[in-house]
Amino acid sequence: MKPIFYDSETCGLHGVMVLLQYAVGDGPIHLRDLWLEPVGETLTLIESIVEHEDGVVGFNLSFDHFHLQKIYNMFSILRDVTDSSAIPYNYITQLADIEPLARDGKCIKPAKAMDLMLHARKNEYQSLMARKPIFIRRVPTQLAYLLRAELEKRIALPEIYFTKSKKKGDRWVIKDVHKPDGSINPDFKTLMLDFKSSSGLKPLCEHIFGKDRFGRERSVFSDIDVPKKFRPKDKGTGYAPYAKAFEPDGNYKTTWPAFVERHIFHWHLNQGARQYAEDDVTDTRNLYRHFDSPELGDDDSELACMAGSVRWRGYPIDRKAIKALRDETQERIGLIPRTPKAAKAWLMELMSPEEATVVNLDKSTKKQVLIEVKKLTIICESCEGEGCEKCKEGWVPHPAAQRAEKILDARQARYEQNFYTKLLRAKRLHPSFEIIGAKSSRMSGRGGDLNSQGIKKDKKVRKCFTLHNPGEVLCGGDFESFEVAIAVANYNDEVLNEELKSGKKIHGLFGTLCYPQFTYEEIVASSGTAEDYYTKAKSGLFALIYGGNEETLRTRLNVEVNDAIAALNRFRAKYKGVAKAQDRVKELLGPMRQPNGIGTNVEWHDTQDYIESMLGFKRFFTLEMEICKILYDLARSLPKGWKEVKMPVMRRPDRIQTAHGATQSAIYGAAFQIQSGNIRAGGNHEIQSTGAGITKRLQRKIWEHQPIGVHEWLVQPMNIHDEIMSRTHPSISKDVAETVHDTVESFRPIIPMIGMEWKVGIPNWAEK
Repeated sequence: MKPIFYDSETCGLHGVMVLLQYAVGDGPIHLRDLWLEPVGETLTLIESIVEHEDGVVGFNLSFDHFHLQKIYNMFSILRDVTDSSAIPYNYITQLADIEPLARDGKCIKPAKAMDLMLHARKNEYQSLMARKPIFIRRVPTQLAYLLRAELEKRIALPEIYFTKSKKKGDRWVIKDVHKPDGSINPDFKTLMLDFKSSSGLKPLCEHIFGKDRFGRERSVFSDIDVPKKFRPKDKGTGYAPYAKAFEPDGNYKTTWPAFVERHIFHWHLNQGARQYAEDDVTDTRNLYRHFDSPELGDDDSELACMAGSVRWRGYPIDRKAIKALRDETQERIGLIPRTPKAAKAWLMELMSPEEATVVNLDKSTKKQVLIEVKKLTIICESCEGEGCEKCKEGWVPHPAAQRAEKILDARQARYEQNFYTKLLRAKRLHPSFEIIGAKSSRMSGRGGDLNSQGIKKDKKVRKCFTLHNPGEVLCGGDFESFEVAIAVANYNDEVLNEELKSGKKIHGLFGTLCYPQFTYEEIVASSGTAEDYYTKAKSGLFALIYGGNEETLRTRLNVEVNDAIAALNRFRAKYKGVAKAQDRVKELLGPMRQPNGIGTNVEWHDTQDYIESMLGFKRFFTLEMEICKILYDLARSLPKGWKEVKMPVMRRPDRIQTAHGATQSAIYGAAFQIQSGNIRAGGNHEIQSTGAGITKRLQRKIWEHQPIGVHEWLVQPMNIHDEIMSRTHPSISKDVAETVHDTVESFRPIIPMIGMEWKVGIPNWAEK
């Protein structure tokens, strides 16, 4: 098999491709200066790449294929209005004017694909994806620096985990601990290990093959890239990926047409840059071999190419309706103060300094603080706390509560206003997706520009997204109680299965355990009422499914903590299969155990370092386990001499400790924090990853209706969590519906409750 390995260099992130570098199998690497060669030859080359029967291999294909899709259709229009011998360099301004029209060109789809970036995220290099810092909190100051030195020595992590770090030297950072009044606590410090990893092609290959893999030092991209002053100002502009969206008058000054000439000749004449481009193909080819030449055509790689093509074409919107929504947001914003300083001042007109301190308003006006202000109450003046028609058990909302609500709404309105403005500028929805956006393998909207997965479910909003043109058919559907269906199958609890077979709703059943004073019928009947126990139970159940504890349950149910604990215990007692399944995750991912309870001896039991979804996708915890074991060993036996360090004892709220003992507790606490995160993520993985795999498979099956090579568009799927929409050609809408039905049914043996209502001929997204 001889796949084509390819990469590209572009003028800006969302501008245009200027260089295409590729190789067929083990053959020579070719560098194609796209703007300096006849347009007809370039089009023929791109067609041969996507039609190549052995497929294509790349790294981050959603990016490269987006640009390939874009340049092909721009050059196609140029050829049609000139001829095949036209040199694109002579038509820069014309091509910029053509660019928005090129969105309605043809679809290019490779025969099969392999995205090595996504492949790496399925194995041990999954650990390079974004991760939260590790904290060791409240370490006695006198031992904090000794502890850091010990950790630097024991936890020798590869450089790739800190590639993006601007600071060199110690990886563990020592941070101050603050008292409730905001002053620094001199007795304690917090140690933080902040990961700055990179899963890019160059860092990954340096990690695997070494920096000297070419027999010479490879240039850093920043050294061979075009100087910053000659780059388009396109950060945060991916929602409208064409120049005229930002410079509609055609007087290009900040977008790619103003800079592309410099980029064309930079990559044509600069030998260092050309060598860098060639090295990218070499790295891609070697990485493919390192991974034992994985088979092309996996769901993720195919969807990466789909995402690139779909992003360029976009989806139609009702611009008039969106403009009306934008105008409405201005009314909500009004004169409400939104900045931190102004918001605080407005609230403090009605609050005392003591009240502000209680809710942390003296430190912040972030969303969570404002939510706490909303909850503030005062004694009802009408009844002096006795209870009356005007109050709830003698209490009424604090005067500042309403202002907090208005600030929150004004901030949300401002966010929505920006969102609508972006859509109006783009004139379409151009969704950008991370195919493996989380370690569970879930797809996610690419942040920074316009996250399509964050679009509200409000019908008034979604009605604005027509997602198809006249003559096309909009199809779509979402899975019915998707996560619950997967959870029920995963847990396989006999009692729960029998109850559900009787037609009862799982949220209502859970509600009777949370609110035992009500019957199942009463819980269900409360849905949509002022005292909506059904919705609260639904929220609580989802919290438990995804590893929540009694505190999470208390918040979701709006009950006292003892009631939450009781509900949790009733749930586990009734559904023993669920309890067993959750305990299994703890056994698999919990090597540290205290058989005799908190405060007693901690034991280490070797466990596996991964967990699998129902479809076999593995979430690895190798790095977390390694760090956890090192912390455990260190806590068990702190270095000799630490006990002799002269310092006062540490006074805890519940006990007195020596500094040595306090340090030991802090390290154990950090290790248990890591473990708790692993267990929670592991429980989530079994459900979320299974759902992600099913959703991806369904999109892939729909995408298979799009012919290979260069062809008119027939299907254009889009995934938003557990719902799928597809812009579809009328000739195949029935075939797509059958594909959806057959694909969903193929999962029924493992998920008996799975279901999706697929609709054909929907006027807009809201009507799905």
